[in-house]
Amino acid sequence: MLCHHCHSEIEEGFQFCPKCGLRLKTISPFLRGPKGRRAIHRGVVAAVTLFTACLIVFLVRQNQMSKLRQGERDGLTYVAWLANKMPSVSTLQSAMGRPTRSIQVSNGRSITWFRIRDGFLGMESAGGIFHFRPDKPLPQTPLLDYQRQSDPVSIAGESLTTYDGPNDLGLAALASEKQPSAVTELIVWKRSAN
Repeated sequence: MLCHHCHSEIEEGFQFCPKCGLRLKTISPFLRGPKGRRAIHRGVVAAVTLFTACLIVFLVRQNQMSKLRQGERDGLTYVAWLANKMPSVSTLQSAMGRPTRSIQVSNGRSITWFRIRDGFLGMESAGGIFHFRPDKPLPQTPLLDYQRQSDPVSIAGESLTTYDGPNDLGLAALASEKQPSAVTELIVWKRSAN
């Protein structure tokens, strides 16, 4: 056997080179044989397979999370899309990051708020109810795809109008009584087929 450092001849069984003192790496006789090589090969194949599976799971999850982000959608379109998909708060948090705040509403219900590109997105803990508060009041034009269900009702200084939307969505539009045409909050939910 030869020393890998000084290339001097070394007798079998030595753990250190007598000339330079280098620790010799010894390979067990099992690993030198055909069974040892097969075991090494199986271990490498198993490690590569496990790594590939983890990579695929990671990429699929990243793809799912990126679909949950707002992207180029406007706030109302995004909230309506989320109401159809109905992700959990924790899934939404994984996709969007930490919420801006979470507030208790009533009867143990809470709304978790996230900052989105053009306002705030709120998701109620009751599930399936999404709020959109735009940075600037919206005109009534985005609601043209929705069919008015009720006349505006005044509640605590706000005007509330309900609509039926596509894909079995319900929508409530809130506006100031002083400017009923400028929507300040939209609440969207998927109607259940109960």
